Amino acid sequence: MAKSKALEKSIEARQQNREKKKQEFLEVYSQKANNIHLTCKAVGIERVTFYKWMREDDAFRDKITALEEGDIDSAETALKRQILDGNITAIIFYLKTKGKNRGYVERQELTGANALTMSDTGETTAFSFS
Repeated sequence: MAKSKALEKSIEARQQNREKKKQEFLEVYSQKANNIHLTCKAVGIERVTFYKWMREDDAFRDKITALEEGDIDSAETALKRQILDGNITAIIFYLKTKGKNRGYVERQELTGANALTMSDTGETTAFSFS
């Protein structure tokens, strides 16, 4: 009976330590610009442990996702500021990514060997440059 109580305490202590490490990871993750490698190193866990937590712990995964979404929000805000400042590169990027349904896309032509064009059906047709 004493062994089972000791085992229970040991398991409980490991679980508490794991939860503390997860919380520490979340705090450090933000400080390390959401860099997994640097955060794992700072917290003292293996990268594989991080991925195990992501796979097995829905709450942990949701918190990581929320932090990453915050980064995307920040980047979008910075991009919009650049657009408002007249940065033509930012404007073009925005239109190519968000304005596709309005025709702001670059078309790609696929050609095979000897200037053969490829159709949607996978057939090739030859053409000449005379």
